Amino acid sequence: MFGIRDEAIEEYPLPGVTRRILTYNKYLMVMEGHLAKGTVVDHAHPHTQITYVVSGEMEVTAEGEKRHLKAGDCVVAEPNVHHLVVALTDVVLIDTFNPCREDYIPERDKK
Repeated sequence: MFGIRDEAIEEYPLPGVTRRILTYNKYLMVMEGHLAKGTVVDHAHPHTQITYVVSGEMEVTAEGEKRHLKAGDCVVAEPNVHHLVVALTDVVLIDTFNPCREDYIPERDKK
């Protein structure tokens, strides 16, 4: 499946958060995310998540460690590990999830 950004549906799952599911299969999902400055996302999920920071700066806390990430940095969140993200500036990021986050599959793609 191709990941054409202009064809991806822009969603607003939480205040300050915008996401576009770019492409996926049952094993992997790639998502573009935008976090507005000051946004806090505090969660855990059963997927391995790798986040690559395209632009901006954010603070990530996971497994008792807090790190300041900026453009070019990345982090791995292991399955079921609580992680807290604070957008220090407006942030653009690319998230990958394994397996695919079925809860993020756009309605138009559900059969």
